[in-house]
Amino acid sequence: MNTYLAASDVKLSFPAVDAQGQPVLPSAASYRVLDEDGTVLAGPVAMDTSANPLIVLIPAAMNQTPAPPASNLVPQFGTLRAYRRVELTLGTLAGDVLQTQEYILERDSNSALVPGTNSFQTINKAELVALDIPNLNGWNAADRSARVAAMIQARLNLGQMSYRYRWSENWQNFIFPEFGIYSIIQFTQDQYLSLPIDFRQSMERAQVMEADDLLGTDPVLAKRQQGITSETIGSSTTMFGQVRPVRQLICPRAMHELSRYIVKRVRLSRA
Repeated sequence: MNTYLAASDVKLSFPAVDAQGQPVLPSAASYRVLDEDGTVLAGPVAMDTSANPLIVLIPAAMNQTPAPPASNLVPQFGTLRAYRRVELTLGTLAGDVLQTQEYILERDSNSALVPGTNSFQTINKAELVALDIPNLNGWNAADRSARVAAMIQARLNLGQMSYRYRWSENWQNFIFPEFGIYSIIQFTQDQYLSLPIDFRQSMERAQVMEADDLLGTDPVLAKRQQGITSETIGSSTTMFGQVRPVRQLICPRAMHELSRYIVKRVRLSRA
């Protein structure tokens, strides 16, 4: 599926052929444009059938991505991308012929991640944070679009944890209070930026670590997760552990980075 820059014109070319790829002479043609929810944004719009291929131009006004919230006091969920489906109907003597093309709209790569919407930091900041973290093999091997997707998923993974922040580790200090965070992904941009800087720095480092783990290129770990216990290549045999590793909510490196803040619960039950 092709990807285009949001808020720009998109030109699609449709050849005058039937479902088997045979040329046809349409007597009429029309198209309509739908979004990811199936809502019709335009059409049916009649077209001139004298041209081959038929060109459909979807204007920039119809290629907008979801708008940010009107207020930073309201959290925004979902995506900054949009989907479009163009359906072209050709009227022929043998009946109608339907052709479709689909494409994705997204913002430029510099604004693909928005704090308070789909990330804890921008992609530019994430790449800066990554410079101070060693052994990010998956991150370093990925392109920017893959990093963006991993960062979005990493935020959702980190959002499954509960957090607690203490201004002082001295349990006898009653002056400085503490606060808990049950669902950090519900924070707006303003609310997130109001959190203490040390907590945000750990969260942003952990997001990059989690993204790196999602992009992981460790072939041994991949084989163990698939349940492979041994591998023989020629005269060389490699044995793996019998127990398949379990993927926790977040990776061990991210867990260690946030260990000071993560709320750990232990449930006791009677046998």
